[in-house]
Amino acid sequence: MNKKRVAALITVLAFSFSALVGCGASNSGTETKDKTESSETGETDSKDSGKITIGYSLKTVQEERWQRELDGCQKAADDLGVEFLYQVANGDAQTQVSQIENLITQGVDVIMVTAVDAGALSNVLQEAADDGIKVLVYDQQLENTYGDAFVGYSDYSNGTLIAQILADKDVSGKVVLLHGDKSSGIEKIIEGEKSILEDLDVEIVMEQYCTNWGAEAALGYAQNALAEQNNDITAFVCMNDGIASGAIQALEEVGMDGKVVVTGMDCELTAVQRISKGTQTSTLYKDSDALSRAAVETAVSLAKGEKITSDNTIDFGVNEMPHVIVSSAIITKDNIQTELIDKGIYTEEEISGK
Repeated sequence: MNKKRVAALITVLAFSFSALVGCGASNSGTETKDKTESSETGETDSKDSGKITIGYSLKTVQEERWQRELDGCQKAADDLGVEFLYQVANGDAQTQVSQIENLITQGVDVIMVTAVDAGALSNVLQEAADDGIKVLVYDQQLENTYGDAFVGYSDYSNGTLIAQILADKDVSGKVVLLHGDKSSGIEKIIEGEKSILEDLDVEIVMEQYCTNWGAEAALGYAQNALAEQNNDITAFVCMNDGIASGAIQALEEVGMDGKVVVTGMDCELTAVQRISKGTQTSTLYKDSDALSRAAVETAVSLAKGEKITSDNTIDFGVNEMPHVIVSSAIITKDNIQTELIDKGIYTEEEISGK
């Protein structure tokens, strides 16, 4: 056993002992599955058995999509026979830094990360790399940060897909852009959206970032836009389904739901229900099973020192790395049956709400 693994094991045992003798611990509200839990239940440390250990630092499971991703990663890890640890930061960047430091201390082989703040992880991920831990960036781009591989969708392509429905419907007039959280590294998505919009006869009358991708923020912006434009809005280009729900609520308040194009992304069940009902126009289905499996398979390859084969590369300001791309699909009322029901993503009963 090398020195790093010995140190990691000693740290875990010390932490477990302090948890047993202490008077109690405060609950930070984060979700965690790590080696501390394994040691407390008497399981053998995976490092002793030579088992590959992947640690995943995830920004949130508040949105349905990220719970699906987490479940998919766990299933893929189980199938591949690797140890999978995860920690959820619940939208707090400093908590995420601390949790990644904890994964480093545990001596994992690979750290996968989906960031709360695209620019907040430069130092801690460099620390991981310096300690010999591979870094896999999962789906969300970072800023000025090292990585060994990026597994995710093409942000630019997703942006074009989000806005494509406006071109398909020959939308003209006043348009509102409601983006995700500005700290999420979403500029390429915005570029993709605007590449479509610039060829249409539309006027962007409002463009806002929604903190934490929140429906409440989107509701406020949508209400303001409708009031400022005397309800003369033809489309809300929303960057995810939660934001779309806020825009639709604002439209419902003025009796315009179903009369305005509203986009989304992530294919949440509630969004598909709204599309079926006619109040939301589209969403993007991002295949969580395909993405999570690609991420875990890539992480295993990194741990084994294997070359990552990809036709694409990406650079977050520090180094060029392989970019493993998974495709997305536009979902509208016309293809719910073929793209979602027939493929077993959702049932007809789930979508109808019966």
